[in-house]
Amino acid sequence: MIPSDSAASNPAPPNVRLNVFALPTRTTLLFALIILVIALPLLASFGSGSPICAPFIVFWMLLLPLRDFLRRPDSLREQYALTDARERFPMLTQRWGDLARTCAQIKPPRLLLTARDATLFTFGTFTRRFVAMSQPTANELERALSAEATRARGEAVLLHELAHFVHHDVEMAYFSRSVLKITVFFMTLNFFVLALTPWLYNYGRTFFDFRHMVPEELLNAITMGEPALAQALVQMPVVEPVVWLRYEAFVLSAHAPLILGSLILGGAYWRALLRTRELYADARVAQWQRTIQPLWEQLLRTQTFQVLQPRVANAGEKIRQWVTQWRLYNPLGWHTPRGWFSAHPTLAMRRECLDHPERIYGGEVTIGATAGLTVVLLNLTLGSLLLSRYLRGPNSGVPFLVGFSVLALSLLPSLLALEQPRAYAKKITRVVLIFTIIKLVPQYLAGLGLTAALLADPSLVDQAAYALVPGAGANPVPTGIPLEFVLWVFVIAPMFLFTLGMPLILILWLRWDAWLKRRVLRWYGAPWVARHPTRVFSAITVFLAAMLGMILLPILDALTIPTAHDLFDPLTLGGMSLALIAFGIGGTYFRSWDRRYADRCPQCGAAIAGDYVLGKQCLACGTRLHPSLVAI
Repeated sequence: MIPSDSAASNPAPPNVRLNVFALPTRTTLLFALIILVIALPLLASFGSGSPICAPFIVFWMLLLPLRDFLRRPDSLREQYALTDARERFPMLTQRWGDLARTCAQIKPPRLLLTARDATLFTFGTFTRRFVAMSQPTANELERALSAEATRARGEAVLLHELAHFVHHDVEMAYFSRSVLKITVFFMTLNFFVLALTPWLYNYGRTFFDFRHMVPEELLNAITMGEPALAQALVQMPVVEPVVWLRYEAFVLSAHAPLILGSLILGGAYWRALLRTRELYADARVAQWQRTIQPLWEQLLRTQTFQVLQPRVANAGEKIRQWVTQWRLYNPLGWHTPRGWFSAHPTLAMRRECLDHPERIYGGEVTIGATAGLTVVLLNLTLGSLLLSRYLRGPNSGVPFLVGFSVLALSLLPSLLALEQPRAYAKKITRVVLIFTIIKLVPQYLAGLGLTAALLADPSLVDQAAYALVPGAGANPVPTGIPLEFVLWVFVIAPMFLFTLGMPLILILWLRWDAWLKRRVLRWYGAPWVARHPTRVFSAITVFLAAMLGMILLPILDALTIPTAHDLFDPLTLGGMSLALIAFGIGGTYFRSWDRRYADRCPQCGAAIAGDYVLGKQCLACGTRLHPSLVAI
C-alpha cells in the first residue's frame, strides 16, 4: 500500500550528522583495493599458462609480507628504545585503561615511552597493540587529565588513538605497507634473477662439458627416439641475441607492471589510507564524547595538533612532514592534487569532515579518481605476462565491475546526505564522467602509440606474438595475423566500448543501485535493515555487480570481439542462466518485503509518506527512523 500525502512525516531535524560507522568504511575500501591490485594478477596467473613459476611467486608474496608485518612492532620498539609507561605515568596509564574498557570496549593497548621526538603514534599487529609517545607528550597529557577544565581535551587525544584500534586501521596500514614494500623488492629481485638466466646459461655452456654428464647408454636411447634432443644434450645450443632480447622483453613485461603499480599504490592509495583513518578517528571521538568541541579545541592548539598527527616511523617521512608542515592549515588542501598525496589531513579537512562526516569519502573528483586509478592499475598489472591470457581484447570485466562497485560504495554517504534525488543523479553523472576520463587517457595514449608502431613496422605483430612464447627461436615462422585485426581488437573496439558504452551503462547501473537503496531505506518495519545497514547496502551492490558481470558484460564482449569471446560457451551460458534465476528470485523477495515493510513506523505502525531523509521521524509517535544512520 502506498500511503497518501496526508500521512506525512516530520522533516529531518536541523544539524543532523551521518553516522559513517553504519556504512562501509573508506579505509577498508582503500585497503581492499591495494590488496586487489597486487593479489589478483598473482592468483590469476595459476591458470594463465605463464612459463614463469607463478606458485613460487605467490608463495613468497604471501609469506614475506606477513613476516615483515609481524616483525614490525619489534623493530619499532628497538628503533625508538621504547619502555613501559606504567611506572612513570600511573595516572595516565590508569585513565588510558579506563577509556579503553568503557568507551572503546577493547583490551587496553600498551603505553610505551621514548626519549626521541616521536610525539604519539600507534603500531602493532592483529594481537599485539602499542601506543608510543615521547615523555613531554606524556607529561602534557597527565597535566591535561588532572585538571577539570582540560580533562575532556586530554581524553580526546587518548580516544583518538584508541579509535585506530577499534577501526583496525593500524593492521590495515602496516600490513598494506608490508605488501607494497615486499612487492617492489621481491618482484625487482625476481626480475634481475630471470633476466640474468640467458647469460648464466651461455656462460655455463662454455664452462661445463655436458657430453660427460649424460650416460652413453641413455644418450644412445635418446638418439634413436629424439635425435634433435640428443644433439642438444651433447652440444648445448647458444642463446642467440634475438632470442635473448625477446626473452628479456617477456621478463620485463611480466614484472614491470607489478613494480610500477606498487609504487603508485604506495604514493597515492596508502597515503590516502593514512589520511582517511585520521578522519575516522576524529569522527569516533566526536561520537564517544557526544560533541566535537573538545577535539576541535585540541586541534586548534599547535602543539596538541602535532600530537594528533602520528608519524610513520621512517626517515623519509620526517622530511615529508617538514615539507608539508606549511600546508597543515591550508583550506585548499582538501581539493588540490597535492592534498591527495599527503599522509595527514589538513586542519580545514578535519573540520569539514567533523561537521559533514559524509565528506570523509571525498568529493566527486576524489571518488571518480579513486575508481579510475584502480581500473588503470588493474589493467596495468593484469596486462603483465604473468597473466597473458587476459590480452583477449577489450575485456570489459575489470573496468565495469570494479568501477561500478567502487563508485556505488563511495557514493552511498552522498545518497543518505543529499535530500534531493535529482541532485544525487547529477552527482552520479559527474563522477562517472571523471572516472571515464581517467580510464580513457592512458588507453588512448597506448592505443595511439600502438597504432603508430604497427603502421611503421607491421612485423611487430609477429614479434609481440612470439614474445608471449619465449624459446620460439631466432627466426620464428610468421603468424599471419592481419594488422587490421590487431588494431580492431586492441585499439578501435576498446575505444568504442569504453568511450560510449561504459559511461552510459555505469550511469544506468548506479541509478538502479540508488533507486533500490532509497526504496530499502523506506522499509522502516524491517528490523534487519535497521540493525545491519552496511550488510544490506553492500548486498545490493554485490547483487547488481553480479547481474552486470554475468549477464550484460558477456553480451558486450561477444558483440565487440566475437572471435575472442564465445557467447554460447557452456560456462558463459551457465553463468547467465544462474544470474537470471537469481534475478527472478531476488525480484520476488524484493516485492514481497516491499509490501510488508515499506512506509510503516516500526513502533506504532502509522503510515509514513515521502522518501527517507537523514533524521526523519514518525509524525504519530516521534520515533526516529533508522536511528543507526544518525550520529549521536
